[in-house]
Amino acid sequence: MIMDGDARENRLRLSGDPHRPLYHFLPPCNWMNDPNGLIQWGGRYHLFYQHNPVSASWGIIHWGHAVSQDMFHWEDYPVALSPTPGSWDQSGCWSGSAVNYHHIPTLIYTARNGEEETVCLATSQDDLVTWQKHPRNPILVYPPKGVTLSGFRDPFVWQNGSGWNMIIGSGYPGKGGVVFLYHSNDLMRWEIGGPLLEWENLDYGEMWECPNLLRFGEKYLLLVSVMGQSRVVYFIGDYQGGRFILQQHGTFDAGGSFYAPLGFYDETGRAIVFGWVWEGRSRAAQLAAGWAGVQALPRQLSLEQNGGLKIEPIKEIETIRHNICDVGRVTVDADHEMVLPFSGNCLEICLAAAISKNSCGIRILCAPDGSEFTEIGYDCQNGTLYIDRRKSSLSPETIKDLREAKIDLAKKERLELRIFVDRSIVEVFANKQWCLTSRVYPENNSSLNVCLFSKQGETTFSEVRCWQMERIWP
Repeated sequence: MIMDGDARENRLRLSGDPHRPLYHFLPPCNWMNDPNGLIQWGGRYHLFYQHNPVSASWGIIHWGHAVSQDMFHWEDYPVALSPTPGSWDQSGCWSGSAVNYHHIPTLIYTARNGEEETVCLATSQDDLVTWQKHPRNPILVYPPKGVTLSGFRDPFVWQNGSGWNMIIGSGYPGKGGVVFLYHSNDLMRWEIGGPLLEWENLDYGEMWECPNLLRFGEKYLLLVSVMGQSRVVYFIGDYQGGRFILQQHGTFDAGGSFYAPLGFYDETGRAIVFGWVWEGRSRAAQLAAGWAGVQALPRQLSLEQNGGLKIEPIKEIETIRHNICDVGRVTVDADHEMVLPFSGNCLEICLAAAISKNSCGIRILCAPDGSEFTEIGYDCQNGTLYIDRRKSSLSPETIKDLREAKIDLAKKERLELRIFVDRSIVEVFANKQWCLTSRVYPENNSSLNVCLFSKQGETTFSEVRCWQMERIWP
């Protein structure tokens, strides 16, 4: 085990922060954004991430590095990539991929020199601890000839038979986003295969970042992060002749705080996605805290028989549960609430309720006097699942808004929620189809209560269970 010697000291120094998550991944200190280079090597999971090691604000970006056996308990490794003065990446080592190239661990990443974006490569000869940048960098120079683009970054690379494919996020100014496809036999010489997918209007912005292409049988899932809209969009369809044939699309997470996901297949064949959850408070508050950015819980993706996207936390989350409270079946009267016999700010909560004409849900992180709470609910009139953080915090430094997702519950289908609360982060999974991830920052140390509510009629909750979650950090 080779760990960064300062990491534990920094984690201990910040451990008293009441908003610092206890079971989500975050760096020992300072800034983190996009997950990078996800790979399982020798049975161990490697997470690289965009990182400013000297400040809790975005800056000259490095690649941080952590390693885990289960994607929950992590060891901090030394920084993997740092900008080299006078080189193609002197302004930052931006997002990218990790692959196994003939048993050599290889990183392919966006290098930034001022405004110029290129693709560079690095390899490791010591089991992914230290990395050497290739002397022939860059391996791809931006932009494609004769095209004006909004950006050109975040290579996602996968093996295709004996060769390799790469997609890169981009966009046409004033027109729409685009993902470019490239081919190579050796990871060094790349030929453009044309646009994989172009969007011909600005509904999904004019610049796409962090593209991912994942295969599920005969169908494919394309994820892109929409710059300027701060959201992730998914596309489901076929991949034929180097083009993506679109069948359906939508928002991947509607909570307002999730961005830049990266997917990979582990050794069991699961498609797993990590994603950056940014802060919902002012830059001054982030600098004062000394840290910024969290990774969302790792999510397993699959496609339903009807072609719809299925999203759920990986099963390993169950290993950090303890102290279950099973409330069982309860009914909440119309326009009433019920305080539950559990509380806390480090929880997993499972709910199930029949929906007819009633709106219902749960309030978490509630102050005893009602001055602070976060509400998660289903609005039957609008057919929306929502997270309401307008009263989540008394602090003027935080974002306070209502985020919602249109959801389609089939007739007599139960609403099933899995809610993960980890101090300042809330992740909601509904019916394994919809997600809302948000940040909240209660000021009151007693804002720990949990209660159910019902509107426009009574609601019977057929399942109400809660687990306290294990602390994974010192």
